[in-house]
Amino acid sequence: MKTCRPDRVNPPRRSRRKPRTTRCWGYARVSTGHQVLDQQLDALSAAGVNGRVFTDTMSGTRDDRPGLAELMAYARTGDTVTVVALDRLGRSLSGIVQTVKKLGERGIVLRSLREGVDTSTSTGRMVLGIFASLAEFSVISTRRDAEILDVKAAA
Repeated sequence: MKTCRPDRVNPPRRSRRKPRTTRCWGYARVSTGHQVLDQQLDALSAAGVNGRVFTDTMSGTRDDRPGLAELMAYARTGDTVTVVALDRLGRSLSGIVQTVKKLGERGIVLRSLREGVDTSTSTGRMVLGIFASLAEFSVISTRRDAEILDVKAAA
């Protein structure tokens, strides 16, 4: 299993400051207080997460997850965010894709251990592109079905 690459360095800028070494952060979430984060934390540690692991104990359907919000604010360009599974980022495919898109726009690499997705590779970006297409199709289908129900109800 590939580990985080803490030795990667962002390209130097035209300044006298030392380039910032990239870090590997983790994110773990469980839905209820009856569940425990231990397995996810162990898997992230084994995968080489050398930075902080941000956590939440709440449903993935909620948008106000403080651990994920803190991670999004904390991670910088060139950093790697590792999750045990993509479903830890959200409950719906469209929500997951939205979070992945935000990370990608900021130059943050995402690794998912269960699915083997790594956005630093072309294959990983392709797989996430397929997920994004499926999410868009799902949204379009849901809207179409709602429109059909509205037409039937009006008739």
